[in-house]
Amino acid sequence: MPRKKIKFSFKPFFIIAGIVLAVFLLLSALADSARDSDYFQIKEVIASSEEGKDFSYLKGENIFSLDLNKESRYILVHYPAYRSIRLVRILPDRLYIQFIKRYPAAVVRLYRNFYVDRYGVLFYPPEEGIDTNLPVITGIETKIFGPKPGKKYDTRELKLALEIINFCRFNRVIRRFRIKRIDARDLKDISLFLSPAVENTGGNLAEGSLIQVKFNQSELKERIGTLASILANSQKELPQIKYIDLRYKDPVIKMRE
Repeated sequence: MPRKKIKFSFKPFFIIAGIVLAVFLLLSALADSARDSDYFQIKEVIASSEEGKDFSYLKGENIFSLDLNKESRYILVHYPAYRSIRLVRILPDRLYIQFIKRYPAAVVRLYRNFYVDRYGVLFYPPEEGIDTNLPVITGIETKIFGPKPGKKYDTRELKLALEIINFCRFNRVIRRFRIKRIDARDLKDISLFLSPAVENTGGNLAEGSLIQVKFNQSELKERIGTLASILANSQKELPQIKYIDLRYKDPVIKMRE
């Protein structure tokens, strides 16, 4: 039998391509028109945090011409206490600025007190004062030079102190105690100062009444687990414990005289 010849028609392809091109050109024309239209000029800027922030300089800008990512980075430089800034267009003429807070994990004592988040980014405490329930990290004054708010610092001493805080926060035994201070000046001899009372909620605790826990930088997670076991099994003796030394294979517990 003779083979039938199959004929291909390119007409549907050209029709579809023509429609797509026409739609593209129409959308491009509409976009250009929107960028030139006074109807889409920003008339109102709404911020999720209104504390002394003036964004009137954005008014009059075309809402489509504004580079949202670039503008959010610019704003973040001026407000380092926030983790990120998000800009949202509200058509036709409003702009919403969302401030996403940076939460402090501890206070870092340098030439002045800074907050630090869990990523190692420094920022200024609020004007109303420092949260006295936060741990204070000391001993790294010579490790960070010219600290700048909004900048991340990767010094080993700071990272180690934040690791200790993080491990303690997620340990069901230790998180019931208040971490008063961490001295991270020596990686071979890190000191954690804990309140001897369970569920301590604040107040000024005298340094001499705290339990000192000595670490080094190796096997940190395992040593935190050992500390939790000691605290759980020594409830009655806690006020009498002067320090717990976990730098060696076998823990050493020193009682107050």
